[in-house]
Amino acid sequence: SAGAVRGLFVFDTDLLRLSSDRSVRVLASAVEDLRSSLAALGVPLDVRVGDMEVEVRNAVQALGGTHVYAHHGPEDSAQRGMEKLEKAMTGSRVPMVQWNTGLRKTLRLRSDDYADYLKSREEAGATAVAEIQSEAALQQRLAKQGGEG
Repeated sequence: SAGAVRGLFVFDTDLLRLSSDRSVRVLASAVEDLRSSLAALGVPLDVRVGDMEVEVRNAVQALGGTHVYAHHGPEDSAQRGMEKLEKAMTGSRVPMVQWNTGLRKTLRLRSDDYADYLKSREEAGATAVAEIQSEAALQQRLAKQGGEG
């Protein structure tokens, strides 16, 4: 329907080949957590495996996508993924918006290690959730103000 938001996560086979088994398991767990979190908000998450360029193009076409919002992380694998996504969107009439978040900074994580994230999550509890929500609210206000100007 018009105005509907859908999530898309592509396990890019080229990038998966470069990842350790442990990294893939952590990523799969994180994607399932994301799927559950989005489902609680009424937002479906489509998960695909394949070439990112092909899968994104197919998803945008199949779903009648009007915008693509993509997380842009500093990690090398995220940079390679963004390059592939930019190629997929080249020549498309669908605008792509890149965004990022300082999750490590927001949660005060000591590293990017998933075990550290879990430990920090337990320690921080509701405080971290409140910080993330307030940061998200601030980002939404700033984006709205930017769109009005």
